[in-house]
Amino acid sequence: TTRISYSYDPLYRLRTAIYTGAITATYHYVYDGVGNMTAYTEQVNGQTTAVSRSFNAANQLVSSNDGSETVDYAYDANGNLVTIDHWLMSVQTTYAYDQRNLLTSQTNWRIGEPDLQAAFVYDGDGYRVQMIDYTGLPLATTY
Repeated sequence: TTRISYSYDPLYRLRTAIYTGAITATYHYVYDGVGNMTAYTEQVNGQTTAVSRSFNAANQLVSSNDGSETVDYAYDANGNLVTIDHWLMSVQTTYAYDQRNLLTSQTNWRIGEPDLQAAFVYDGDGYRVQMIDYTGLPLATTY
């Protein structure tokens, strides 16, 4: 049987989560003055990982570091996420958007070569109607 206990701060944000049972895990969360989660630690079966996170003036996540890897995030002028850089793994994910700020493509780059490429198609109401996966043989999924 697994038991989960939660505690919250005065603003009702999750402060700790403790799991007991076959696996013992404790999670602690820290927030800044506007509610961004700036740090968290996780202790799972005696192993501890601490993650720090930083945000820009628009409260968008710009960096996350767990002590072994830094991941950076970049946004366009409309606030759309345009890149995620995983420096340790030499992986970059790029995103493109149309004039309605709808995601039109995602590409994962591994050491300068495209590893995953997908395109997204929308109807006139902005509903995604198709995803095209260009990894290997092109595959279209229609919704």
